[in-house]
Amino acid sequence: MNRPGPVGLAILTAFAVVAVIELRTVLGAIGIDVAIGPYYAGVTILFGVSILAVYALPKNGTPARA
Repeated sequence: MNRPGPVGLAILTAFAVVAVIELRTVLGAIGIDVAIGPYYAGVTILFGVSILAVYALPKNGTPARA
């Protein structure tokens, strides 16, 4: 799998921000109260790890060397 370029990451980030905000709204609607501080801290950590994982992918589909 080729890793996305800067434009692709910007688009993924835009959709991820909306999804994170809406997930908290949906959880509140079904009665699950989530504190804002730990929720956004956890989401930020998960998002950072996922961005690092994307950059760990090989460039141009070449296999990674050991």
